[in-house]
Amino acid sequence: MISDVNDLPFGQYLNFEELGLPQDFQQYFSLLLTPEHQLLVLTCSEMHLSHLQFDLRRRLQRCATNAADAFAAIHELEVSAEILKSIHATQPPVRAEVSTSVEMAAWELINQALAVSSSDIHIETRGAYAQVFFRVHGERLEQPNISSKRATDMCNVLYGVHADADNKGVSWDEKQLKEAVIEHVSDQGVHVQLRLSSAPIHPAGNFHVVIRLLVMDEKTLRPLESMGYAPAHIECINEMLLGSQGAVFLVGPTNSGKSTSLQAFIEKLYTSRGRSIKVITVERPVEYLIRSACQMGVSQHKTDWIDQSTGSVYTKYVAATLRQDPDVVMMGEVNDHDSAENIKHLVLSGRKTLSTLHVYEAMAVFARLKEMGIPPSVLYMRHFISGVIFQRLVPLLCPVCASSFLQAKQRGLIPLNTFNRVKKVSAGRLKHIKIRGLGCDSCAHMGIVGRTVCAEVLLPDECFLTHMRQDNVEGARAHWLAQKALNLNDLGVGVIAHAVLKMQEGLIDPMDIERWIGPIVLEARGQA
Repeated sequence: MISDVNDLPFGQYLNFEELGLPQDFQQYFSLLLTPEHQLLVLTCSEMHLSHLQFDLRRRLQRCATNAADAFAAIHELEVSAEILKSIHATQPPVRAEVSTSVEMAAWELINQALAVSSSDIHIETRGAYAQVFFRVHGERLEQPNISSKRATDMCNVLYGVHADADNKGVSWDEKQLKEAVIEHVSDQGVHVQLRLSSAPIHPAGNFHVVIRLLVMDEKTLRPLESMGYAPAHIECINEMLLGSQGAVFLVGPTNSGKSTSLQAFIEKLYTSRGRSIKVITVERPVEYLIRSACQMGVSQHKTDWIDQSTGSVYTKYVAATLRQDPDVVMMGEVNDHDSAENIKHLVLSGRKTLSTLHVYEAMAVFARLKEMGIPPSVLYMRHFISGVIFQRLVPLLCPVCASSFLQAKQRGLIPLNTFNRVKKVSAGRLKHIKIRGLGCDSCAHMGIVGRTVCAEVLLPDECFLTHMRQDNVEGARAHWLAQKALNLNDLGVGVIAHAVLKMQEGLIDPMDIERWIGPIVLEARGQA
């Protein structure tokens, strides 16, 4: 190992960014190019023969392959940490124009997506080129292709240079699962959080990356009443938010608006109880800014915050939260035994708790939490669960260019089975039903102008819980389905009933209902 700077070979210092390499490597490595065109990789002793050193060599070999003046050879030299620091300290700062073309291309792509209100950017390499898609109102819209090399360079720059070090690993690698959080301010001054997730895909050498775009602005807050819930839903949600304890679960698949709804629920709590209440959120990572709330971002890379007994990144945060005197706690997704235990502790300690869960209907919350270890004695306790909202987002038709459902049937555009199902539930209102039009200037030629919530709400009363304690799930379901307060226009209480109601008002396309929720079949009403 070299520990004296005078023992270092003579060579030209090479900047990592100029080679398209993540700056994070500088913490452990330095590069010198000798007059004989030998590339020397100076490695601090703690990283000598590590996986990171091999990763750097692989990247340098790729650089050599692509460069017109390839390195004659690559050699590793072990040096002390102090030698490494001194080498970097003597170099001039990186020029602002370095990597400008790649960064400019990445930011331009992101700004284009923001301009059309895209929720996600998808990049999928297919050999020499990469397909690009923007997800807008739930639809994937194809964009011009880019080269796979440009896609790789973008990921290297975004992950290696701009990602938050607390929420990522050391370097991006297309052959591994990678996640990162990146803070960005758009050309219009909008603060956006980028959540990057990538993985290798077949055939070997290809990868795909999804960049979720979250606008970190309190102005994105939507009032609860504007989300698309029915008046009966709003009344029930207000009721489940009452009281100082109990869990409220927002459930549904990914990209169903759960985080946006949680934000609206917290704002409703502030409105009803005043800004003086203490609201703490525990999120991985923070998705939206909530005015007056104390938001904590959980990082799986902060090993000192991982509970050694459970391996959970949430446990220590939740334990700390209980010592911080909250009135309301919002915890991110419940997806394993440890997070379910944390929810249990929060509720039993007397805190109103909000969280999300991935299940396919409101009733499924109980089975899922039971699977994750919450005992029935707690799960079916009165007021343990204040309420459950299951929801999906369905495209909202453009009122200008939407087409008649009946005329579309005459032109053979409606599948027969779909038509028969719609006719069965809406025989007297078929003339009011619309389908997506061809698009116009009002909707940017998409035929839709946004998305709306279709939901079902469950308030577990004592009768419902008694059925569940007796393991009579069907009895509990029948009781729920028979609740008159939740019966939407005599269509029922389920999510399909809410969707049919909006379909009958000409707001959503029946084929979109069957695509995003399921067949248009109303559930038989139970008996109380």
